[in-house]
Amino acid sequence: MPLSLSLIDNKEGESAGSSNNTTITTRKLTFEEYLIYGGSTDTRYELVGGDLIFMNVNTEKHGSITEFLSDEFRKQIQQKISSGLANR
Repeated sequence: MPLSLSLIDNKEGESAGSSNNTTITTRKLTFEEYLIYGGSTDTRYELVGGDLIFMNVNTEKHGSITEFLSDEFRKQIQQKISSGLANR
């Protein structure tokens, strides 16, 4: 589920405690805003179309799949290098 950045705009000279003078709007984040926002929290998000998408914590299964893919890519690259195709 995407998250949107909420911007709170308090009208000048009025108290933030009243709901009549506070406007909350949501908008898409730019990449620059995402970089700043991402550095201010321990929760990991990815930016998709301007929306923040929560990234789940890696699981053991995820780690196994990642390691398998890494090994397979490494084998393929080594085969290409060995056969001389990587230099073409």
